[in-house]
Amino acid sequence: METPDENIIRQQAMANQRNIVSKAASFAKSMASRGVTNKKVIPETKVLRQLSCHGDDSLIPCSQRKESDKFPNSYYCGACGCGDKQGTQLIDLTVDGKENYGKLDYPKVWCPLDMPGFQPYKPSSQEPIEMQNSRKKDIENRMSVEYITEKSKGESIQ
Repeated sequence: METPDENIIRQQAMANQRNIVSKAASFAKSMASRGVTNKKVIPETKVLRQLSCHGDDSLIPCSQRKESDKFPNSYYCGACGCGDKQGTQLIDLTVDGKENYGKLDYPKVWCPLDMPGFQPYKPSSQEPIEMQNSRKKDIENRMSVEYITEKSKGESIQ
């Protein structure tokens, strides 16, 4: 017979395992969307992603955006679990004289906060009130939900 504490530990282990599988599946989808020709997301979607991650003069950056220890003046997502690596940077980098293919360039890339420009994008109106993100609402108030939904599909250019 399992004690309540053992049950909690078992449930947490199962949740962590599902989370790892989910992250691996998201990574695989992102890599597949890039393809062998390094396809990139359309510019309008990248602008949405930049706004979602970095904000602008009137919108603060995402609270999960972390400063890179490896790349000066660069950032990575602290929520998704990808870590501080060259391919996960949220800004355009030049590394060893070459333009880096960063996280915001992938045609399909996942955001754990379901923010505009990423998959899966879910409008704030579809989320429970206690889960609604004020930054997402600010972006939705600037652009229509229809526009954001269309640009969050992950279309690519060659």
